[in-house]
Amino acid sequence: MPRPRMTLPTPTRARLRVFWLAGDGLAGTAVEAGAWRLGLHAVALALLVGFLVNGFAGWLDPDLVRPFYERWNHVARYARSALRIWLLFLAFQVIRTVGRHGAGEEADGSGRAASGWKRRQTTEPGAYSATSPYAVPTGVRGWAAELAAWARRSGRPWVLALVPYLWILRALGGRFGGGPSSRNYTLY
Repeated sequence: MPRPRMTLPTPTRARLRVFWLAGDGLAGTAVEAGAWRLGLHAVALALLVGFLVNGFAGWLDPDLVRPFYERWNHVARYARSALRIWLLFLAFQVIRTVGRHGAGEEADGSGRAASGWKRRQTTEPGAYSATSPYAVPTGVRGWAAELAAWARRSGRPWVLALVPYLWILRALGGRFGGGPSSRNYTLY
């Protein structure tokens, strides 16, 4: 039996804006990470400006977005299938790696029933900068420049894509209570 066709709700200006900003943000993050990973830093910065202008244009005139919104209705099924396959592959790789080697970087090898977990060597908090190959003197540059430099040196450009989400979490952090709701039922 074929799956029912996905349909999107009637496009209002607000829905068109949200659709465009979400799509532009996801595509921009993926393309930026790829360009940065390939070492094309100037191209990555130019693409960043392009995606920002593109997102701003869709925000100002949502009617420009309407054809893309309607076309997404036909493409969504294939995108969903591709994303599902990719997520399953990613989960398989994580489970296989941890299951085969344990959480440590070296396998313990003490037997089949052993967990593979090893106690790590701890360092005093003040000595982290002396042991890290990516350490830079703090306070010399702004935190954004230090984060970008660390991401480039460590080969982790995807960290930069998390910054807007961390800003949102920080902005919303004070709005919610510190503990769980009193209506939250648990067995403990």
